[in-house]
Amino acid sequence: MNIVDPSGGRNSVYPPTEGLTFFPFIYMVPQYRPDDVLLLGYAGGTVAGLIKLLYGAVPITAVDVNLPFEDYYDVRFIQADARRFVRDCRKFDAVVVDVFADGEQVPCPFVTDPQFAADVTARARYVIVHAKASTDMAVWGRPLKVLALNDSRFYYFMVERVGRLPIR
Repeated sequence: MNIVDPSGGRNSVYPPTEGLTFFPFIYMVPQYRPDDVLLLGYAGGTVAGLIKLLYGAVPITAVDVNLPFEDYYDVRFIQADARRFVRDCRKFDAVVVDVFADGEQVPCPFVTDPQFAADVTARARYVIVHAKASTDMAVWGRPLKVLALNDSRFYYFMVERVGRLPIR
């Protein structure tokens, strides 16, 4: 089942393995088993489903301004604005930033805001940011790795050393 936003974009798939190599979801899964994960942007929860599928019972907190379509993955869901939430939330092992405005094909403008980048990196050991090729990611610093899928870019940042991380 595909979960589609009103503009026709594909936000999620269920089960999470549907279209595994054709859609961006797998690129937003940490490359190691994290102790816990904060998802900024949730949509239908495909990334949460892949994390649970690959790593088992990893605690996941998901933040989105919209309520999820369904909760297939037993996450702690918080309906909130990602910018405000990361200002004073606790620290997470991994944070995934996947925030796109409803119906838009580009990340929310605050993704490139220096304060947002500073707030996220202060609350994470490892960060994955989903953006577009045209997004200026300079405020985030030098990524450990960048992967591309069509016009999407996935930026991986090691904020603190993660000893179990297989990519170097």
